[in-house]
Amino acid sequence: MKRYTEPHKTGLSKQLMSLMEEEDDVEEEEFEVEKILDRKYEDGQLNYLVQWKDYDSSFSTWEPITNLLHCQDKIKEYEDKKKEEEDVDVLMTRSQQ
Repeated sequence: MKRYTEPHKTGLSKQLMSLMEEEDDVEEEEFEVEKILDRKYEDGQLNYLVQWKDYDSSFSTWEPITNLLHCQDKIKEYEDKKKEEEDVDVLMTRSQQ
């Protein structure tokens, strides 16, 4: 699995900075993407809702795609699943007509 090693760019790091400051021996925290939960466009920029491995959903954060270049496999999984759901919705709608 690929690791996200730039916590200063994530919303997660902002939430954890106060916790990390208490630990003197922490030089660099690594965050791993567990899965992508959703997507949205904000100010013309694509953002994904990220579930971080080993953290509960309250720590999920919206991240711009530029911060997620390391986890293209997770994005592809999400997009493939989303397309399948949309295809099923179209078929269901057509069958009800």
